[in-house]
Amino acid sequence: MNEFEYKGFIYSSDDSILGDKESIKGESCEPSKLYKYYSYNNFSIDALRKQYLYASHPYQFNDSMDSTWLLLNFKNITKETYIRLLEYCLNTKTKGEVDELFFYDKRQSFEYIRLLFYITISRTRGFVSLSSNFTNNLMWGHYSKETGFVIELDMEILKDNIKILNNDIKNFSLTPIQYVDKLETIDMLREEFKSPFLPFLLATNVKQNNWAYENEWRLRIHKELMDTPKDLSFAIKNFIEIISQKEDVKIDFPFKNDRKVYYPKEAIKGILLGKNFLSQDKYCKKVRNNNGTILFFKEEEKEFIEFVNFLVDNFSDKLYHSSEYYNCDSSLERHLVSIKLEKIDYYTFKLNKIQN
Repeated sequence: MNEFEYKGFIYSSDDSILGDKESIKGESCEPSKLYKYYSYNNFSIDALRKQYLYASHPYQFNDSMDSTWLLLNFKNITKETYIRLLEYCLNTKTKGEVDELFFYDKRQSFEYIRLLFYITISRTRGFVSLSSNFTNNLMWGHYSKETGFVIELDMEILKDNIKILNNDIKNFSLTPIQYVDKLETIDMLREEFKSPFLPFLLATNVKQNNWAYENEWRLRIHKELMDTPKDLSFAIKNFIEIISQKEDVKIDFPFKNDRKVYYPKEAIKGILLGKNFLSQDKYCKKVRNNNGTILFFKEEEKEFIEFVNFLVDNFSDKLYHSSEYYNCDSSLERHLVSIKLEKIDYYTFKLNKIQN
């Protein structure tokens, strides 16, 4: 087992591409429940309807410095190690005629072997970003835009069923993100690193402190042949052409979209609706107080009405509404109230707020 301590976090890996015993231990205990924030769009509707989480490739993160290959520093790599890594990425033996490749890449600060390694290892990995905080104003504003929703997930139920519902998943882990003052590049040739898997584990789990408000936990998924973003693989097109000329090999990066992680309905403990989810003028034709609030939805907004009916039919006892609350000192904060949506007909609902 390969283990490395970094600023209070313990990173460990069994050096397997499938992450058999990969773990990250920080200061906080794993929460029993975590939250997934969604904007209202076709992708989030589909994810809730079919009960899956999308395990993103790190290249798709909204922060380009999150899990970037630029954190991997190959400046101390020797030609012998370079050859071994090249053979690992190519899954073939080289002819040994790599001097020109090595010195060409060295002049580029080993940009190409870094990208080639990053693409090779990341295509079997996917990441689901979750939060332990469901009342953070920045999260609601940035990720749900107050018109989206948040799913409350029971993590024990979810983890117990991942491999049952996803037989292509080899391994997974749930890890706390480590927030740091500055992002330091990682010397891939450190003596403590017995293989490149551990520094990759570290590189994909550190974020700058200005993201700490997210309280992120990352579900790390390992399965073979997930998609590689096309523009990422195109970034090393010239280097691949040089390799092919020298080594007579072809490299094919799969462009599959196999990053869905299914979970059981029982794992959903709550659907938290944004403050403006039900009251948008473009969806709601009329709102009237009558022992509660009557919502008349516009018949032409078929997709939204269908989704509201889906929520009521499947999660009527698990719906909550985000709103503001005055404390006894007159300060204002966000809170959630349990709500009941009573279906009058397919287009009309009675809304009652039950309790905090």
